[in-house]
Amino acid sequence: MLSNLTITTMFSNAMRNFKLQSIIHIAGFVLSAAFTVSVASAQSSESWRKSAEQLIAQPMRVTWNNQGSSSNINLVEIRDGFLAFTVVGQTGEAALPINSLGESWFNHPENSEYNKAIGLLEQETFTLRHLDLLKQVAYPMVRFLDIPDQNCQFRSVVNNLVIGLIQLNQFDEAIFLFEQLNISKLGPAFEEQIIRLAKALVDQEEIDKAITVIKKVPIKTIDLTNTDLVFQLAHALREKENYIDAQGLYTQLSGNLSIETKEAEYWSYYCQLYQEQLIDDHNFATNADKIKPGKAHFPLQQLVLGIYYSKREQSKEAMRAISQGIAFATPVEPWTAELMFRSGKAYEVFEMIDVSKSVFEETMRFFPSSKWAEFAQQELNKPQPIIE
Repeated sequence: MLSNLTITTMFSNAMRNFKLQSIIHIAGFVLSAAFTVSVASAQSSESWRKSAEQLIAQPMRVTWNNQGSSSNINLVEIRDGFLAFTVVGQTGEAALPINSLGESWFNHPENSEYNKAIGLLEQETFTLRHLDLLKQVAYPMVRFLDIPDQNCQFRSVVNNLVIGLIQLNQFDEAIFLFEQLNISKLGPAFEEQIIRLAKALVDQEEIDKAITVIKKVPIKTIDLTNTDLVFQLAHALREKENYIDAQGLYTQLSGNLSIETKEAEYWSYYCQLYQEQLIDDHNFATNADKIKPGKAHFPLQQLVLGIYYSKREQSKEAMRAISQGIAFATPVEPWTAELMFRSGKAYEVFEMIDVSKSVFEETMRFFPSSKWAEFAQQELNKPQPIIE
């Protein structure tokens, strides 16, 4: 007869074996499922890419209206400044010079379903089905965007596709589409969308993709209407403490002649200081002190000087710069929360603990969603020094 110990041991071993087999079975199922999802994702990616490439490569059927007459033609390609085409029902190929199209108008065939999809663009009811309708019309136009706007609507159609891709988070396909385009030739509308795409990628923590995308934008020469979007992108990178890439954008913005303020220049200084640069430049404070009190971005300048002095352990100068910045700052400005926090730290250096605590509490009260409020809370949570 088996002893209780033997039975217990056998039961224990059986259970261990059962658990092991179960784990193997479950792990196999999970791996199989993960592999299936991975393959499906790859197939899905391969599917849209193959479809897009086929649509881009095919000849494009349009109606050519010129001086009161119209013809159905297939646009073949743009070759050495000439638009090659064939006339439907006829053999042979003809060509027109792109820069001498005169009053010619190229119109893509009417499509009521496409028009409905365009009407839903940027609304909650816009779906992947509607996006597919946009793809069918827009992708064949990609090779013909050198045709001027006064001769067709191709650019606006392709731009609508970009908007739809970004709206439905089809970021990889939007990147693919932008890779086919020469942004510098297409104007502010396309600049706006590629910047929006980069910002969306940053929000999704796809930083490398965002930086690759934004490199296609000529930031030093972009239209003034789009510079705010680039600022938003740079601010988003800075908030994520990606100071290198943020600085790159700020530096390019500071070189854009349409921007008349010093904001980009000072945010560039800010990023450099957080990379431990400029600290040994004894002339920096003198050279950076350009904006007078009360002028735009004076508080940002003082924040930059405050950081500079703090890193050099020049406490009195840091306190003076930060206090002057706070005096002219408003709660809605992006630098005010940090000015408040650094003010608290400055008082802490001078062992004005009660004042420091009060400033940290104010930082949390006025900027509850800011990371500087979190830092202020951390300071308040520290054990207070005992003053004898």
